[in-house]
Formats: sequence, C-alpha cells, structure tokens
Amino acid sequence: MNNTKYLPIGFMIDEKYKIINILGEDDFEILYLVEDEKENFFILKELFLETFSSRSENFVSTIPEAQGVLEKRKKEIINEFDNPKIDSNSSKIKTYGYAEENHTIYTIMEFKEGSKVEEYLQFTPKESVVLPTLKKLLKNKNQSSPIFLKLLIFVTLILAALAYYAYNMVQVDKSKTTYIEETIMTPSLTLENNENKKVSIEKTPKENSITENNDTEKIDEILNDKDILATINNDFNRETVQDFLDLFISSTANSSIDDILFHYAKDVSKYFKLSNVDHSVIRADKERYNKKWIHREFTIKNFKILKTYLKNNNEYCEVQTITKWIVSTKNAKKISGESKGFMRLKKSDTGFKVTSIYTLK
Repeated sequence: MNNTKYLPIGFMIDEKYKIINILGEDDFEILYLVEDEKENFFILKELFLETFSSRSENFVSTIPEAQGVLEKRKKEIINEFDNPKIDSNSSKIKTYGYAEENHTIYTIMEFKEGSKVEEYLQFTPKESVVLPTLKKLLKNKNQSSPIFLKLLIFVTLILAALAYYAYNMVQVDKSKTTYIEETIMTPSLTLENNENKKVSIEKTPKENSITENNDTEKIDEILNDKDILATINNDFNRETVQDFLDLFISSTANSSIDDILFHYAKDVSKYFKLSNVDHSVIRADKERYNKKWIHREFTIKNFKILKTYLKNNNEYCEVQTITKWIVSTKNAKKISGESKGFMRLKKSDTGFKVTSIYTLK
C-alpha cells in the first residue's frame, strides 16, 4: 500500500501525463513535472490539503470535516475554465485544462523555463525553486537510460573492490597508527518553565569527565523540578501553525459556515468583542458578516508564535498575526486594510482549534 505524500515517479495521470519529478508544494497543492506521449513537458498541480489529506494507493483521502473546503476549491478550478477571463499579460503562466482523478483535481499548466514555483502555486511555497531548463531535463532523462544504469553499476563495483583492497592494506600495515576520535552527541532538550519561557539545554561533544558530569546533573535537576514542563515533542511549530492559518483564512473567505466552524473549539473564551461563546453565536455573526460583505479576500501576511504551553493536559499555542483583507458589498462598496490579531490554538484529535481570537490595537 502506498501511504506516501506524493505520487510515484512514472505514474500516469489521465492516461496521458507521466510524472517525471516533484517540483514543489504549498499547503494546498503539489507540483509535478510531467511528460506527454509526444515528449512535451507540462506542470500538473494537484489539489492536496496537507493538514487534512493523506494518500492511500495513490488516491487522496480528505477528512470529512475538510471535504467541503476541497470540493469548494475543485469547483473554483473548474469554473475558471468554464468562464475564462481575458488576460493580456503574456508573461502569466498558461493553463490548458484539468483532470479529475484519484478523488482530487489536477490543473494542467505550461512548463516555463526559469519560472519560480510560487508562480504556479496559490500560497507561499515551502521552498522557492527555479524551474530547470529543458536541456537540463532532457539530459537528466537520458542519464536514466538502461545503458547509463549498467555503466553506473559497473563503476560502483570497481570502486567497491578498490575500497575493499585499500581497507585490507591498512589492516595489515602495522607500521601505521590509527587514531580514532569518538564524539558523544545527545539531542537538544527544550524545556518550558511555569512562566512559559523556553530554556534550551544542549549537550555538546564530550571534552572531559567533569563537563559531562556537570551537564548530567544540571539536566537531572531541571527534570526533577515539578514546576517545569518538558515540551520535547511539541506539535506547534512554524510549519504546522502556518498550515492551519492558511486553511483557516481560506475557509473564512470562501467556504460554508459549517466549514468555518470546524476550525473553532466547542467553547471559545473570547471571540473578538464577545466572551465565552459557542458555535451558535459564531454562526450568527458569520451569517451577518457574509451577508453584508459578499466578496471577501484574506491573506496572512505574517505571524509570530508567542508561546506554547500545557494546561490541564491540553496543548496550547498563542499566535500573533498580521492579516491583509479586502471586502466589498453587493453595491461595489470596497474597503481594504491590514489588521494585527491574536489567536489561541488548542491541539485536538482533528487538528488545531481556535479557542480565542480578537483584533489587537
């Protein structure tokens, strides 16, 4: 069973496009380099919600609570081709169509040498990569021919034989002295005290027995302090928080209210100017807001993790955000701006949940 995140090299999409390489991704999409039967190169963009999707036997499975977000995005992609917009900007990446397979959708796009992967993606990619030239791709492809592989195996065997011979020569040469330097390394340990201030203790390469004993005693002393919480396996990091924020902000702009409520905890301690609200209050507020502002665009410009901590056996993360927004009414009244906000996230069995959210002055 294939449980990997990406489709395998050589896999066929739409019985036409063969996957050659994986080029990049963001939190919602994966880019593949593909080749058709006429040896033309294209980019295929696969819809894949990293936080809520998984792959089994090459099929994409999305948890029920996020299925609405996936279907919403699929409809948007299809609608872009059913109702094309005239764009005179020739430098924009061209799209040729789409294919629905594997319980998701693939956008067929132009392969443009020298372009960056972010030009193909909806959100910020995990890594900025410039697409290689066609000449380089053809060179790499030719190198994977059977003749090249046989030559590579032959050279590897020769090098292995030489290495074995050299090893034996060193073993029988008693006139030389071999010095072996042993370095003992241990993983870094991140601790958090009762004021949620992180303390990082890292054991460095052993220099002498005195340093080793002092470090061991220091760590043991900290671990025995009941007021300090060890957070070695902290699921709140910049990557996972960004995944959540992108999905949260996208659902706020485009999805149904049920999809939006999925991201909130059952009880929210603070919801903007309101305190101690449940989903019924949030639903009513969203209905009023969406009715007034029929077009909504939100983008997380930046965010900062303020602290993570454990309380009542629950893991929490406090985040400060800067959000760009553009909203307009049905009468074309349009306003835009930036807002600084605060969010408290709680880890649950179905991902992160918002327990507090409000705007900072």
